[in-house]
This record gives sequence, structure tokens and C-alpha cells, in this order.
Amino acid sequence: MERTTLLRCWMLTLMLTASSPAAAQTIQLGYDLRHSVDPRNNDRDFVTASFEAFESLSYGSVLLKVDADLSGRDGNLGKLYAQLSHDFRFWKPPVSLHLEYSGGLGFVGETETAFHITNTYSIGVAHPFRLLGSWASTFVAYRFTNFDRPSHDPIYSFWWGRDLGDQVSVTAYLVLWTINRNHGDEWTAGLSGKKLSGLAEPQIWFNLNSFLAVGSEVRLYYQVFDYAERMQVYPTVALRCRF
Repeated sequence: MERTTLLRCWMLTLMLTASSPAAAQTIQLGYDLRHSVDPRNNDRDFVTASFEAFESLSYGSVLLKVDADLSGRDGNLGKLYAQLSHDFRFWKPPVSLHLEYSGGLGFVGETETAFHITNTYSIGVAHPFRLLGSWASTFVAYRFTNFDRPSHDPIYSFWWGRDLGDQVSVTAYLVLWTINRNHGDEWTAGLSGKKLSGLAEPQIWFNLNSFLAVGSEVRLYYQVFDYAERMQVYPTVALRCRF
């Protein structure tokens, strides 16, 4: 059986396992201000939308996340990204088997030139723990990126969230990974070696009630969209619904 067929079978198994109703779901609408803070590298500010479904299971947990950027021509969809992760634990030590998929598609600026957000597949170990009076989780994994010249890399992730009374909620998310500079295509043919990439998304929310909150998510990128060794910081203003 070919490697791509094996990967598709694994993804189908994850989706079937994750098909039960989620215990917690979130819809978030935001306005990304990246043009306002960095006009040289961004053509416009735009609306973003995201959906998260999380379920805690007796043997682990499932997370499905879909992000959409309305950054295309006339405010149409410019990028769509999906992530599916599943943690398994059938033993006493608080360390889980972590499986994850991510991928997507998009358009270059306001043109009709489309691109893939290349499929990635990860397998590793995850650990939930208590931190500052609330729950946190972290994982370390091997990551396969399906470029024409595949990339084999480590990836590390950390998440923490806490309610500060009934009115304010904060979360912190960080992920670091390495990746090939040369993807096996004409655009990266002259490059070699690895680069370190990072993404962080701190959030603060002011709860209007148990269902609705307003707040901000700040998106910090390091060598995600290009090879410049610089931090890109893009704030958003957002509305969040939990149900």
C-alpha cells in the first residue's frame, strides 16, 4: 500500500472516531488589523471566522478547528485552514498518544492564483497538567509535511486557559516547529537547510454572559509566511460565542 493511501486511511479513522457530538463548541468572528499595523507587507485588513469543537473522552480528547480568512477580492474567502487532533490514553501515566492533521488552501492576494497549505501529519506524546490554578496541555511530536521534497521535523505545542472570575477569560497558545527551506518546487529550489517557525495566539475575553464574549486575539508569527528572521504581530478585535 502506498504511503499516501496509508495516510488517507489514518485520516478517515480519525474523522470517524471524532464524529460524536462535541462537548464544547466555539464560533469566533474577528477583524484582523494586519494592514493597519504592517501596511508594507499586507494589502488589507479583513474579517476572520473560526470554529472549534472539543470533546473530552474517557480515553482522551478530540479537537477540530477550522479557520477562514475573508481576505480575497471583494471580501471573499481568501484562505481556509483545518486542524484535527486526537489524544489517546488507555494507561495510568498522564501521557497520551497524540495524532494530528492540518492542511488547507487559499489564494494569492486578490488574484485567482490558488495555493495549497500543504498537508501535515504528526504523531507524538501529549501531557495535560495544572498551571496557575487552571488546566494546561503540551505535546511534542514528529511532523511529516507533504512537500514535493517531504520535510521530517519535530513540533512542540503549549496551551493554557483560565477564567478570571465570571467576567474575564484569558488563553495562551504557542507552537514551534522546524521545516525544510527547500520544498522541492521552483520557488525554493535554491534554498537548503531548515528554518525554525513559530506561532503564538494570546487571547483576552470579556464575558457579556455565559454565551457571548468580546475581546482580542493577537497573532504572532515568526518565519511562517517568509524567511525573514522577524516577528510579525497582528492584533484582532473579535466576538466569541460558546455553546
